[in-house]
Amino acid sequence: MDETPTAVRPEGAPHDTGEGAGFGARTGRTGRAADVLPDVDGRDRGDGPVWRAVAAERWGEGRAATAVGAVVALLAIGLTLFQLYVALFAGLDARQQRIVHLLFVMVMVFLLMRPFDLDATSRFSAVRLVRALVPRRGAAAGGDRDPRDGAARRTLAGIGGVLDLVLLAAAVVASVYPIVYQDELNARAGAYTELDWILGLVLMIVLLEATRRAVGMIMVVLVVAFVYYAWIGPLIPGQFGHTGATIQRISTHAYLGDGIYGLTLGVVVTFVFVFILFGALLSKTGGGNFFVGLAYVVTGRMVGGPAKGAVLASALMGSVSGSAIANVVTSGPFTIPLMRRVGYRKEDAAGVEAAASTGGQILPPIMGAGAFIMAERTGIAYADIVKVAIIPALMYFGVMFLFVDILARKHGIGVARSEDLPRLRLVLAAGWHFLLPLLLLIVLLLQYVPPTQAGLYACGALLAVAMLRASSRLSPSDFLDVFVTAARNTVPVSVACAVAGIIVGMVGLTGLGLTLSNVLVTVFAGNLLLTLVMVAVASLIMGFGLPVTASYVVISVLAVPALGELGLAVLVAHMIVYWYSQDSNVTPPWRWPRSRRRGSRVPSRCGRARRRGSSPRGSI
Repeated sequence: MDETPTAVRPEGAPHDTGEGAGFGARTGRTGRAADVLPDVDGRDRGDGPVWRAVAAERWGEGRAATAVGAVVALLAIGLTLFQLYVALFAGLDARQQRIVHLLFVMVMVFLLMRPFDLDATSRFSAVRLVRALVPRRGAAAGGDRDPRDGAARRTLAGIGGVLDLVLLAAAVVASVYPIVYQDELNARAGAYTELDWILGLVLMIVLLEATRRAVGMIMVVLVVAFVYYAWIGPLIPGQFGHTGATIQRISTHAYLGDGIYGLTLGVVVTFVFVFILFGALLSKTGGGNFFVGLAYVVTGRMVGGPAKGAVLASALMGSVSGSAIANVVTSGPFTIPLMRRVGYRKEDAAGVEAAASTGGQILPPIMGAGAFIMAERTGIAYADIVKVAIIPALMYFGVMFLFVDILARKHGIGVARSEDLPRLRLVLAAGWHFLLPLLLLIVLLLQYVPPTQAGLYACGALLAVAMLRASSRLSPSDFLDVFVTAARNTVPVSVACAVAGIIVGMVGLTGLGLTLSNVLVTVFAGNLLLTLVMVAVASLIMGFGLPVTASYVVISVLAVPALGELGLAVLVAHMIVYWYSQDSNVTPPWRWPRSRRRGSRVPSRCGRARRRGSSPRGSI
């Protein structure tokens, strides 16, 4: 039996300055059992309403932020009620559901996300470009700050405000038009008018701007490249040439055909939002505190316990949130300081958290949005996808445990301090009721209950058990926070899926998927291993700038046909692409989970630490 080393602080490790919080360091104690749990959900911080906080990120502290925050709160309530209406009654057809959902999302994007980064200092930032047009009237003392910066920021703020109003009006008009004139559009399908394709072009431009703000510029460039490919088809030599499509055809196909409002966005409306709401409800009731606390109770007395606790906590949180970003934002502020306190280097602590949070997105029962898209595209029951995914996900976390154990022994890192760890009995007493909704969800999914219904039942069960205990009971303001959190977390997923629909539409319009499939099979002479390596490289390249769901959608429509021709079952081919796409979370230069954990101030070396760990490719 191996001897368990005591906690030894390696040379160069930071001294315990009290940074972060142990389990016994919560503020706002109430004398209830929940006080033994870590406050990873921020229930004790007293930061104020979420609607005001999200508005303040762009508008600062003032009347403008309060007004915008109130509008965002109303939008969040409206979006949540609309989604619940769709899930419970399905009173609108699928296309109208998607149009209304995306309209809510685009309005929130233009209200909450700046059109220009006013704090950027890079050579080609908007501030510097506008500053070059402002006459110089003197230099600041010491030359540290150019006095033209203020004028440039004010100019950009004014331009941004006007741009937002124009985009909001365009989004409303382009979204309302196909609802009001749905019958007429159906009657003249294939013979669209000039107004039809112009509004389609307007919506594409508006959506691309929303994508630039919510997802990133690389996604915009990729979509434009696919549209350009569809347009110049006759000029392309070789196998990749095609008959081409006019701007009118491209616009109407993306707007009124299988494009923006296609299946990819429909999955978010039908399935994903319910589980995002479940995650927001779990966080607000304190369920995240319980799962992180339980993870640290189980692993805290092992070698490198805080890192292993971070892995297990991310697995538990990821299994009910389905989002690596939400995983890092929730557990990262707690797990990273604890890892630092026992001697892990800051880049190693951040790398472990990023890798573990990525794994949470492939662990059932609630996987990422891509898993629901996979179920819809393949026609395979979500429960069967969960059964296939469970073993590779457990392998992933097994490799993670092995990695952090090796890292701990290499640097002489021991166990956490006993005062930082509560007893299992106290943790279970504080949050055992949070296990019931999760168990109910698992049972329902395994019984092939439709995911939307299973998610609604789980939300209802979670709300019921939470309201029965004072420590997790929600007030009316808490419900509003839940709605705003769910709506805010939906924005990047919905925008990415909507704009990915344009790519899917262009691939179908040009036949690119079949052409690429034929090329891959021919070039690699039917070698499955080489084809998988090529798909992995393509996924890695896509991960440079795309979020997970968008990366999966793009790669799947291009690569799955080739994998199918080489003999792989449809589900296996899609799962391989889905596992590959998870590296988008940690691929430089834009590592999505790490970028959301701004407060940790972790250097970019965490990407190197992450790559020393495990990945979905290792599980395959």
